Amino acid sequence: MKHCFIVNPTAGRMNADMCRKSIESICADRKIEFELKFSQAEGDIDRLAEEAASNGFKYIYAIGGDGTLNEAANGIMKYIDASDLTENETPVMVPVPCGTGNDFVRTIDTSGVYKKYIDNINKKSKTSEEYQKELDKLICSAVDSVGNVKKIDVGTANGRYFINIASIGFDAEVVISAKNYKNKKFIPNSMAYYIGVFTTFLSLKPRYVKISYDSDEFVDKNITLVAIANGKYYGGGVMPAPDADLKDGKFDVCTVDFVRRYMVPIFFPKYNKGRHGSMKQVDFKKCRKVVIASEKPFAFNVDGEVSYETRGEFEICKNKIPMAIMK
Repeated sequence: MKHCFIVNPTAGRMNADMCRKSIESICADRKIEFELKFSQAEGDIDRLAEEAASNGFKYIYAIGGDGTLNEAANGIMKYIDASDLTENETPVMVPVPCGTGNDFVRTIDTSGVYKKYIDNINKKSKTSEEYQKELDKLICSAVDSVGNVKKIDVGTANGRYFINIASIGFDAEVVISAKNYKNKKFIPNSMAYYIGVFTTFLSLKPRYVKISYDSDEFVDKNITLVAIANGKYYGGGVMPAPDADLKDGKFDVCTVDFVRRYMVPIFFPKYNKGRHGSMKQVDFKKCRKVVIASEKPFAFNVDGEVSYETRGEFEICKNKIPMAIMK
């Protein structure tokens, strides 16, 4: 079985040379046939994953953060959709979390193994030798995980695949705002998100949309945000959908009616911890399809990729992509 390792060299604290050393050493020891690819520009990972799948690589490793996983999933899904594959021919995605948030793997991390590796590898006090050892352990565990493959659900948002969470409204606007502040010369990247939250809070206002859940009947809503969740976490550990299940064939949709500014300090701490279900502004639904429309463009976030849209169509694809999971 051929293995393709796709590395995002800009993810988290990634050291590309050390990553190469780990992969080459581990694959040589185990006599694994492999190729190693590094992304160089936006969209590379999507393309590299699709190419790897079409070239017969059975296991495709996405080494990076949530954005890396999202792109790799899209590339693999393009190949799966375009091909008539048997079970043995279908490529397997292998997540290797080396990013900043690593939110997607929190949902599949039922044993705490991912958290252990992420915590160890991100300790800034480590020497380069210690970092290399932790990276070796992470890559080894990823290679070993190919013996534990599960099929998971995948969502589509306006035709593009996503594996974790899509959203509209306040949180999507925060992502857009934070990205803008990251481009400011005198603002540290670590502060950009918090400044984005603050400035979005100052401009907080209701967003009028029409929403349909599994039907052609639309409901008028005055919202703060809507999260369409396949996984449980996003935004560095925020939990909008505590009951989300990657294998149940349904989204967990969290619709939050307009939250007035004075309620924000009460609402968002609960939202961050997944304890917001009892609040009157919150409604949860499990469904296979969601459509959101508005006359005015709204902020639109799909696994960290953001834009402005006037319509969002979301649909779940049950047990669509095989994924190797550490245990």
